[in-house]
Amino acid sequence: MQVAEAPLMVTDVTETQPIAAGKPSRHAAPPPAGAQDMVIQARGLTKQFNAEAAVLDMNLDVPRGTIFGLIGPSGCGKTTTLRSVAGLEEPSSGRMTIANQIVFDSGKGVFMPANQRRLGMVFQSYAVWPHMSVFDNTAFPLGLVWGKGGGDADIPCLTMGPLETLGWAGCE
Repeated sequence: MQVAEAPLMVTDVTETQPIAAGKPSRHAAPPPAGAQDMVIQARGLTKQFNAEAAVLDMNLDVPRGTIFGLIGPSGCGKTTTLRSVAGLEEPSSGRMTIANQIVFDSGKGVFMPANQRRLGMVFQSYAVWPHMSVFDNTAFPLGLVWGKGGGDADIPCLTMGPLETLGWAGCE
C-alpha cells in the first residue's frame, strides 16, 4: 500500500492556530474531553483508491460553532476527506459521526448517503453555479433542506452569518 507523504494540516480558522498536523496517518490528537460538543468526529478513517491510500487512519474532531480549514499540498487528502464527510465518497474503513449520529461505520456496515446528511458543500471550483451570486450559491443547500418545509424565512440569516465570518458579506 502506498501512502502520500505530504502533510495535511487541520486548522481552526476562527482561532488561526493549527489544531493538528502530520502525515496522513497521524494528524489528530485523541478525542477531547468535551466530545459531545463535536459536530463532526472521525476515527481511523481511511479511503483507498486501488492500492493507494488517499486518507489513512485519520482522526478528526470539529467542535460545534467553529469554522475549519484543511490545508496541505495537492494530493494529501483534503478533497477526499471533505467528500467523505459529505457522503460523496464512501471511506474504506473507520467510523464517522455528524451531530452524534453515525454516518459511516465500516465495522457495522453503515453508510448514510449524502442526501440524508443535511450538509452543504461548496466545491473547490470558483464557479459552482456560475449563473448564481455568492449569496445564492451559499444559500442553495439550505433551500434544499428548508425551502419546501416553510423554514425559508431563516435562509437569509443563516446564509449571511458564514459570509460575514469569511469577510464575503459584500460579495452577495
